Amino acid sequence: MRRTYAWLMAAILTLALLLPQGAAARSCFNETSHCIDGRIEQYWQQNGGLSVFGFPIAPQAPEVNRDTGQTYETQWMERNRFELHPENAAPYDVLLGRL
Repeated sequence: MRRTYAWLMAAILTLALLLPQGAAARSCFNETSHCIDGRIEQYWQQNGGLSVFGFPIAPQAPEVNRDTGQTYETQWMERNRFELHPENAAPYDVLLGRL
């Protein structure tokens, strides 16, 4: 029994070392057939998720911000528009925009 336990622990530790660190989370929703991932998904989860922002209603894509004229990776949700601003430090690297 101890051998089996030791072997199992060694296998788990080996797998943990081989898996990519900081792998991006991904959430997909049958309701809208859209997914969110990476930093936008992380921000969405940490700040209320589905109950606050609703489902994603469009895929993440580059979009011109009408206020600034600059292009940002954008993800539209039911109740907010998320813009990815990698030039800012977290948590200000994801900004919410008007719908």
